[in-house]
Amino acid sequence: MHQRSTCPITCALDVLGDRWTLVILRDVLLGERSRFSQFAKAEGIATNILADRLSRLEEVGILAKERDPTDGRRRVYVATPKGEDLKPVILA
Repeated sequence: MHQRSTCPITCALDVLGDRWTLVILRDVLLGERSRFSQFAKAEGIATNILADRLSRLEEVGILAKERDPTDGRRRVYVATPKGEDLKPVILA
């Protein structure tokens, strides 16, 4: 991901500055959803937008994709330690 600035606030806004990203983070951090299909169905996010936001969150190390412990054929998104650090922001 290309950074347009070295300012920490600008960099954070580049990653977190839209509503869908915050909704995805809320759902993952609060344990409400973890699979692509769950996000798309519950929130009504267009699949191309959802794929882009999840990819971006993975790219910057906020989310990681892992095997679903209940069904190894599926993948779930989980917060990394960097993602967990955002929990107070989401809760506020």
